[in-house]
Amino acid sequence: MSEGKVFGIGIGRTGTLSLTYALRELGYKTVHYPQVPLIPDMLDYMVGYEAGTDSPIAVYFKELDERFPNSKFILTTRSLKTWMRSCRKFRRFHRVLKGDTGEIRIMMYGSSTFDRVIWKTAFLEHHLRVLEYFKDRDDLLIIDFTKGEGWKEICEFLNKEIPDKEFPHRNKTRVN
Repeated sequence: MSEGKVFGIGIGRTGTLSLTYALRELGYKTVHYPQVPLIPDMLDYMVGYEAGTDSPIAVYFKELDERFPNSKFILTTRSLKTWMRSCRKFRRFHRVLKGDTGEIRIMMYGSSTFDRVIWKTAFLEHHLRVLEYFKDRDDLLIIDFTKGEGWKEICEFLNKEIPDKEFPHRNKTRVN
């Protein structure tokens, strides 16, 4: 079997940028939020990378699994309550977006701008889709950086040595 890629299939504000930096530290050529979000362009784009993270990847996790066999998937997550607070405070989520980025937001969340009810539903439904798709498989890691998880879990999952560095937490938003 050939070695597959690594896909971070968590949605924005769940630690996707931290995962990107961690994967880069582990030696993976990684793209965060690829700017070619539409199939088949994104599938072709990912040929040039060993790993990818954030919403476009999360939207197309099934297609990526089919295109890149033997890949591993990492669902970054956090509590719904703190995720909602983080989204509410994250200014970029309140801007109206057009083009591919706006389309990806609509595909991922159901709305191109933050809407508490719609986005809460999207968060829960995404998790259910992922859990259903990967049930009875061993190629999914679910990780919550807000609970202190990080190098140990990722490195065990990817069969890599734990770096002698602090875990790269990035883009934190205070939610209290």
